[in-house]
Amino acid sequence: HKKYNDLGECEIYIPCDIEMLSILRKGHYVFRYDDDMFCKIETPEITTDAEAGDYITATATDICKILSGRIIWDNFVYTGTVGGFIKKVLIENVINSTQRFRNIPNFTIDESSLDSITDEITYTTKSDDILQLIISTCKTVNCGFRVYYNANTQKLVFRLYRGKNKATMQSNEYVEFSPQFANI
Repeated sequence: HKKYNDLGECEIYIPCDIEMLSILRKGHYVFRYDDDMFCKIETPEITTDAEAGDYITATATDICKILSGRIIWDNFVYTGTVGGFIKKVLIENVINSTQRFRNIPNFTIDESSLDSITDEITYTTKSDDILQLIISTCKTVNCGFRVYYNANTQKLVFRLYRGKNKATMQSNEYVEFSPQFANI
């Protein structure tokens, strides 16, 4: 379940066997090749049913949650675009912190995605939770964010994006919801 400007989650429900028990463990990562969502398993549970057999239900949270383990370390003052603000927060507190132990290895930013979010912001703080700061900022300016795993570079990539407003549709642009398309 992806969320536009908040943490998403997923759930895997699968028959239990030895292989699945070894794969679907707490702390392991899951993703689909046809989607950019990347999640970390938090609670694998085994359920037993006399008729249906044993099943594993593994719940996982969007990898964006990794940012909740970081705070803004020093006094932080910024005036400029939202994209520039988030870039500065991530570089100084996640990617290239002066406190090296705070850096998240293999974390990077899709800087081209930040350039498209040009809303202006002024911000002064110390010790805000970085994930909550990004969530509240994105909700304020109505943009989304995502951290995805790039298998080619083996990096976690942060990006911002804006949805397309379909409220004023042209004749050749429309969205169709129907049972035939599972209402999506």
